[in-house]
Amino acid sequence: GTNKNSITVRPGNAGTYQYQVEAADNDGCIGKTTALLSVFENPTVTITPEKSAYCVNEVAKVTAQGGNSYSWTLYDQNTTNSIGDATGPEIILPLAQTTYFEVIAQDVHGCKSNPQHTIITAKPYPVIKNASTNKDYVCTGLDVELAVGNNANYTYLWKTDYQNSSTHTFPT
Repeated sequence: GTNKNSITVRPGNAGTYQYQVEAADNDGCIGKTTALLSVFENPTVTITPEKSAYCVNEVAKVTAQGGNSYSWTLYDQNTTNSIGDATGPEIILPLAQTTYFEVIAQDVHGCKSNPQHTIITAKPYPVIKNASTNKDYVCTGLDVELAVGNNANYTYLWKTDYQNSSTHTFPT
């Protein structure tokens, strides 16, 4: 017990706790009352990116579950500079750089989760050399080779005109 009109408690587990207090006046009369306290578990939030990597400025989608409301903070790839914040269960935005997403969920009782995070990589577009030909000009009916380099990690899409296109993967 204590001789104060208030105490601070910190229940460690979810459940219902009952606290009783007695007050005595100078004549020895005692009054009693009881306080009930409901303690709820903090929510557990999960964070799910649609993909782990996107091309720069491609639209990224990240979803959170486990709460009633969500608070997001976005950081640069070094997690040193906040580059934005948002609310809601999902974020959909063009990804300008590799981004560290952090989310905290809150339940209907106001209990908050521990922060969860994911990092989504923004990959630069492939660098393609300027197209070149093996001839300065060609006569009707003759072949000419167009080339932009030869990177085994790329799939090249050549558009022969703006209505039709064909995909050729090099090297073959």
